[in-house]
Amino acid sequence: MLSILSIAKVVPDQSFTQDEVYNKLNIKSEKAKRFFKNNHIKKRHLHLDVNENYKEETSGELFQKQKDLAPKYCQLALMESLNKAGIKAQNLDFLLIVTSTSFLVPSLSSKVANLCNLNKNCQRLDVVGMGCNAGMNALRVFSDWTKANPSKFGALICCELGSCMYSLEDSDTNHLVNSLFGDGVVSLLGLETDHVGGCGINFLSFESFLIPNSEEYLRYDWNNEKSKYSFVVEKDTPKILSQYFPIPIEKLLSKNKKNQSDVDAWILHSGGEAILDGIQKKLNLDDSALIYTRNVLSNFGNISSGSFLVSLRDYISDVRSSKKLIVLGSMGPGLSIELALAEIYV
Repeated sequence: MLSILSIAKVVPDQSFTQDEVYNKLNIKSEKAKRFFKNNHIKKRHLHLDVNENYKEETSGELFQKQKDLAPKYCQLALMESLNKAGIKAQNLDFLLIVTSTSFLVPSLSSKVANLCNLNKNCQRLDVVGMGCNAGMNALRVFSDWTKANPSKFGALICCELGSCMYSLEDSDTNHLVNSLFGDGVVSLLGLETDHVGGCGINFLSFESFLIPNSEEYLRYDWNNEKSKYSFVVEKDTPKILSQYFPIPIEKLLSKNKKNQSDVDAWILHSGGEAILDGIQKKLNLDDSALIYTRNVLSNFGNISSGSFLVSLRDYISDVRSSKKLIVLGSMGPGLSIELALAEIYV
């Protein structure tokens, strides 16, 4: 069983309402306003200047911002999770870092290992470029590592800084991206043990599903004119994801001889209101089923791979029963759906 010792979240100090982001980006397009007027996001934490309007950064400036900020935020999150659990940095045996908003060589994990003065024999792994679903992919790897190395401490960090990928273009997909993503770094500290301290998770099984012929729905494009990347979200993405979501859910539950009615909580990626509404409708879930996911979306926006871990942290802090059955899920480029069925003990 994976014992979750702590989950720590770090975001920039400054937060912005949707109206503030719209004005700060100095967007003039009237058609863009509708993306910022939806009330599913109340605020987002972004590394933007509080006092000045956004001056579009070059690719080089954005890269430098990644290089400066990503290691520091990871350091803060990791040290907070270690301190919460009362574990010394030198005792960490495994560090797995996920990001799709930072590409660094040497890797982010090596920079964080040096900043935190980790043991020089600490094993490291970086998962780069998988997108919003990558946190679930990494959780499977993390679970496998802890099982193979019982009583050894491991950390899973999801580092996503959307403000390091900003691009200002007058297009629906760009306005959608700029109205949705936030900055956030989440660190989960755990180990495999028979003795559960804090929270224990027993993963019954994982399930992956790659939607056919859907590679172009979520992607990075290179803008030659601006010499920088732009993140593209095609308008039919929520429809396609929600349409296919029940397929892996049914397989995940049936192979474990479970029904939807057996599930106590749904801890999903906060991909956006349209995606969540579509999934809720397709699975016929009541309004309370996705409350933890929607709360993350409301207060932080879409923080990509780490979103579902914040929902999991909030759920763990609220649950009072000794055993619950939960579905963990994320969606991302590919298009792909990543799921886990787990028993949780608190």
